[in-house]
Amino acid sequence: MEIDLGRFRDTFFEEAAELAGELEAGLLRLERHTDDVETLHAVFRAAHSIKGSAGMLEMGQVMRFTHSMESLLDAMRGGELTVDAQRILLLLSATDTLRDLLHWERQGGGGEMPAGVTPLQRELASAAGLASPPAAHAGPLPLSQLWELRFKPGGGELRRGVEPLVVLRELDKLGRIVGSELDQSRLPSLDVLDSQEAYLGWLIRLEASGGRESITELLDCFGVEAELALVEPPPAGPAPPPPPPAVRAASVRVAVDKIDQLVSLAGELVVAQSMASEVATNFRPERWNELETALAEIGRQVWLLQQSVLNVRMLPASELFRKLPRLVRELEAATGKPLALELAGEDAEIDKSVAERLADPLIHLVRNAAGHGIETPAERRRLGKPERGRISVRALHEAGEVVIEITDDGRGLESARIRAKAIERGLIEPSASLSEQALFGLIFEAGFSTAAAVTSLSGRGVGMDVVRRNVDQLGGSITLFSQPGRGTRVRVRLPLTLAILDGLLVSIGGGLYLIPMTAVVKSVEPGGVSHLPGSAGIVLVDRQPMPTGVAAQLLRLSACPVSERPLAVVLQQDGRRAALVVDELVGRHQVMVRNLEDHYRKVPGLLGASVLGDGQVVLILDPGWLLDMIRGKR
Repeated sequence: MEIDLGRFRDTFFEEAAELAGELEAGLLRLERHTDDVETLHAVFRAAHSIKGSAGMLEMGQVMRFTHSMESLLDAMRGGELTVDAQRILLLLSATDTLRDLLHWERQGGGGEMPAGVTPLQRELASAAGLASPPAAHAGPLPLSQLWELRFKPGGGELRRGVEPLVVLRELDKLGRIVGSELDQSRLPSLDVLDSQEAYLGWLIRLEASGGRESITELLDCFGVEAELALVEPPPAGPAPPPPPPAVRAASVRVAVDKIDQLVSLAGELVVAQSMASEVATNFRPERWNELETALAEIGRQVWLLQQSVLNVRMLPASELFRKLPRLVRELEAATGKPLALELAGEDAEIDKSVAERLADPLIHLVRNAAGHGIETPAERRRLGKPERGRISVRALHEAGEVVIEITDDGRGLESARIRAKAIERGLIEPSASLSEQALFGLIFEAGFSTAAAVTSLSGRGVGMDVVRRNVDQLGGSITLFSQPGRGTRVRVRLPLTLAILDGLLVSIGGGLYLIPMTAVVKSVEPGGVSHLPGSAGIVLVDRQPMPTGVAAQLLRLSACPVSERPLAVVLQQDGRRAALVVDELVGRHQVMVRNLEDHYRKVPGLLGASVLGDGQVVLILDPGWLLDMIRGKR
């Protein structure tokens, strides 16, 4: 029976992506600590694992490319070659190309391969002191010679995970197998047969044009030996068509302990349901307390099950941080500034969807710290600072939220310079009195930049506004803290998960809406809000002036005038505050978030929708959008 290896493809690509990340992280460690033998072994094992799995799944191009990487790493760990910056740089470039090659293979392997595969493969082979491999092709090579191979496995191939039939299929991809004979001479009797040993052999006739080197390289990739001899040039003939791409299946990787917890909770829920069913079936008035107890237990188990299901979506912050060491290395080269990256809280768990959407803002914040925050080596020496600038990234859980902090020990934010630039661009009046937080918040305005010149890293005023927008869309907030000459800290607060939202339910224009609690400071009953005399759109909340907006008007539900005794919800995000006038406060609710874009389209001002227990649909308001509307930014 032939095993369908295609069903393992998605698992391979997920594991290969992780191994490529380990490759990159290990190489970056080796760059700083060239004598770290354990890291060198770990990097070699990562490349070897990708090569072996690719071979099993008949991905010849991936297998041959990683074999070239493995050969160079093997020479380095064997002491034949030194671990130096030039070889590390070559292997880092090869890791990038490997990712491109894996993506190409995942798409079916059709069309042109990534441009850098063949040149880098030759460069890797040359660096390892090997003969350059033949040019790679997406399909079989043109036919020109007939080779005969005597392939007799028996050197522990099966124990090493090498399947002889996979080797034969890869040989067929080099050209075309035109004949084969099975050799059963080594097959023992059943009483001494070892299931982990290979006894069958083959005599293979192969038409190929890559020469002896291409065949021996393939055999070397698998670590097998064969007798190889040239027979004669073959007759001309058409090459066989490439195999169709394998069908991809959806998959998810979950830790076993999380699955075990789900199974356990499901079992407890079944027991609780059985108890409630028995009481309901044989119900008598005197059993009312028993029914209440059974229903309460079902509710408790459902809540625990909900938390466990959400926990399946969580992944460690280390996954979010994985790209940062490579990024900082590239920033060192681009800026000429020595940089040190410190990572903390890598075990703190973050919702997968939050982590995916936070990746780009995090990269920009680190780039901003290197480009704007850290001084040049000469400046740092003059200021008595260590020449190497420090950027630290930390993840932690705080009050039911995820907090990501990006800190640098650079020059800090210059309030006077920010204020002058804001006045120049007309963002504030010269006479305006702003708090430090409000002043720092101006750097998130579109097009705002204090850079003296445009560089590849900064100066165009593009980026920080996108960072805030992305954080706002996640229902989070971002604040800045800075000390001149000592550095800057950016603090990003995000909900633990986007699937469940804790919100304040309000009535607006006859409909129900939910405001995320992360943006709610307080609700103010009539009497706590009063109009500021002579100022349109400004109210006093607990004697503090702040802009106000009528929710129904902002949402264009109806022309609703401001009530004489308004009921308001005070919103706050990124240091901005405003009062939102609503019709009624219904209460605090926790809901499952549904994405509007999946069923309708993106609607400005809305983060999504949900359904309450009684079947009513509620729309979830975007606090960032509301604050912008109230403050006239949209």
